[in-house]
Parts: sequence; C-alpha cells; structure tokens
Amino acid sequence: MSGWTDVAEWERQRGGAGCRVCLSKASAVAELEASWVLIGPDDPLRGYVCLVFGRHAVDLHDLTDAEGAALMRDIRKVSAAVTRIVNPVKMNYEVHGNTAASAHSFLPSPSGRPI
Repeated sequence: MSGWTDVAEWERQRGGAGCRVCLSKASAVAELEASWVLIGPDDPLRGYVCLVFGRHAVDLHDLTDAEGAALMRDIRKVSAAVTRIVNPVKMNYEVHGNTAASAHSFLPSPSGRPI
C-alpha cells in the first residue's frame, strides 16, 4: 500500500469501484484473448505498450489457471509484435500494482536501441 494512507479508498478500489484502469478499455487499440492493448501518443518511447488484463483482479494469484495462461499468451503475442516492429535489443516487462489497486497493467517495452 505504498503511498496510500486512505485505507477505505484503497479497499474501495480493490473492489473495482471506479477503477481508472478498467475505465481505460474505451481507449483500447486491440482486444486479445484475456486483455486489451493501450498505446498512446504520450508513451515514453516507441514500442511502449500497456497490456491490460480484462477483468478487475487485485493480484496475479487471483487469476484462475486458465486466465493466467491466456494472459501469458497475450503478453507473448504483444511482445512478439513489438519485436517485429521496433527490433529492440531486449524487451523489458513491468507489472504495475503499487499505484493502482489491481493487477491490470503489464508493460512489454523495448530497450537497448535508440529510436
């Protein structure tokens, strides 16, 4: 709960109420098996992608085995697509869960090659 001091608000968001990540689906550029893809003009570098899990879940262990496998397939598909387009030296992967009360965002992003 780093940075969070309002426990009631944290618990409300853990339940999915007003989740800003869930609401981002309207901006999706693609829907995959278990997730959707966000790419924006203000992304920090070319090839940066936000892969958003399709339902509100707090932690990775909250996913069923089938959901976890489907999400990994989506991560691999997006990673392969970014690699084909950007040709990075290496891909980095981030899982964000410290600023939002959900395990939505998985960020494959290229590294090691100037744009």
